[in-house]
Amino acid sequence: MSQPKPDLPRPRPQPTPDEVRTELARVLASQCFAQAARSSEFLRHVVEQSLAGGGERLKGYAIAIEVFKRPTSFDAQSDPLVRVEAGRLRRRLLEYYVAEGYANPLRIELPRGGYAPEFSYVATSRALRTAPTRTDSPDDSQAAPPSRLGSRWRRVRTLAVLGVIVVLATLVILERPDRGSVRPTPSADRALALPSGPRIVVLPFENLSGDSQLDYFADGFTEEIMLRLSAFNLFVIASQTTWNYRGATQPLNTIAAEIDAAYLLTGSVRATPERVRISARLVERATGAQLWTSAYDEDLTVETLLAIQEKIATEVARAIAVPYGPIFDRELARAARTPAESLDTYDCVLKYYAYRRTLDPAAHADTLACFRNAVTREPRFADAWGGLALLYLDEYAFGYDPEDDAHGPLDRAQEAARTGLDIDGDNYFANLALARVRFFKGDLKAFARSADKVLALEPNNSEALALIGTLFAVSGSPARGEPLAAKALALAPRPPGNYYVARALLDLRAGRADDALSSALRIDAPSWFISSVLVAASAGLAGRTDVAARAVARLTELDPTFPQVARGELAKWQIDPPLRAQLERGLRAAGIEIE
Repeated sequence: MSQPKPDLPRPRPQPTPDEVRTELARVLASQCFAQAARSSEFLRHVVEQSLAGGGERLKGYAIAIEVFKRPTSFDAQSDPLVRVEAGRLRRRLLEYYVAEGYANPLRIELPRGGYAPEFSYVATSRALRTAPTRTDSPDDSQAAPPSRLGSRWRRVRTLAVLGVIVVLATLVILERPDRGSVRPTPSADRALALPSGPRIVVLPFENLSGDSQLDYFADGFTEEIMLRLSAFNLFVIASQTTWNYRGATQPLNTIAAEIDAAYLLTGSVRATPERVRISARLVERATGAQLWTSAYDEDLTVETLLAIQEKIATEVARAIAVPYGPIFDRELARAARTPAESLDTYDCVLKYYAYRRTLDPAAHADTLACFRNAVTREPRFADAWGGLALLYLDEYAFGYDPEDDAHGPLDRAQEAARTGLDIDGDNYFANLALARVRFFKGDLKAFARSADKVLALEPNNSEALALIGTLFAVSGSPARGEPLAAKALALAPRPPGNYYVARALLDLRAGRADDALSSALRIDAPSWFISSVLVAASAGLAGRTDVAARAVARLTELDPTFPQVARGELAKWQIDPPLRAQLERGLRAAGIEIE
């Protein structure tokens, strides 16, 4: 008698093209993808290419050209655009299928290591297709839904916890000038355009919840953090070697030394069915000092998932992800101990931000010398040229360190900015310099276009927000200047005095003299004549003769010729008539007769 043949595994059924397109439509119509234009276009492109048999075209270069409209000169090796967007798409798909798309009959996935999507039925749908005649018992049919529902909420909670970690760990380090051991090499222009900066390594956050599922999600999201970091030319290096330190017991400074990191970001996560707590801390290798720490407790529901991410991201950015945060202070102190001949361009950037705190003429001269050396030493470094242009602009605007040459400071600033943009068209410093050049040349429409580009490049850079907000406020666009100035003050952990200039100008223009004086007094830049001008004018209009007299005395000490040159100085700033009238009234009330 012949033995029955064993059942062979049945081929895994594949969704049809029509089913895949139906699922694609569901995904793109979801709330998760509603405000994600790049991820939507990316997903639509790779799915349609795959269904049309064009999988061989799903390479980084082709996607950059066809989806993101990059020029044919795009270099997929040096520009991580596609890899970063692929990471965002994977994360967004995970969020969608954990929540909105949980009950969908099939899945679209983008596996790691490539850009070709995969399509598959979910387990419950697959069981129905392969065994259509099966009769389930009443008990089985009643038991399944509660199990699936519990699993769904469990996964939602897990996603929420790790989603917060992603935002937290990424934004802690994304927007900060950093320093490390990687130096530009003379062999590639792209490499030469990137400065050195501190190496900051993100260690896997420790799972203290007792739920092993969090380990799985933590691994995936840690990879996303590393992928996201590679998109920013901010010198943040997250190495795969950090996986070796999961659960490590050696001191953090020992780990940092082994992987050559200046700073470490560590943290932990705890979760209950209703709440999540994220703890994070930033540690300096050299001293072992804990530079920053914070904990976040949030209610955890499906509806608040994205809100939690946004809230924590904002709070972290305000704490340390902008200039003048804890890493900035540490790096500036190190640069101050470094001999002038050993300063690199990153050190010059630190000095520039320190100079902008007070706008002191002596600090301007020191920083200008640093950037001049930088462009000589690193002529293919866009930040060096952009920083030099910004300092030339301050020479023009404030009369600092005037040069006796055939080319005025505005022309020198424009040439330096153009050089930086030739190296890197998206360089923040060079674009900011070009915006200011256009402003001071009186082309306010071109200034507005350049300002928009700067804000698109650095939407949370408090320095850019404050400076551009001030220029809009002074030139008659208070509706544009006010929200920028307010955001700059909100983002900066310790706002420099010049961040209050826009606020003082806006209050002066609106006739709020007392409010203007309050803001002007917070500028607190005793060697910057603009500070004394604003205090004197505000105090004059507010009837504070004592404060006005002190401001006039300081202004006369800084520039005895101010009454004679005031009109020319004010003319540089494209001041609109209502504000100009208020300034002149205030200065006359303070005792300064403008000639």
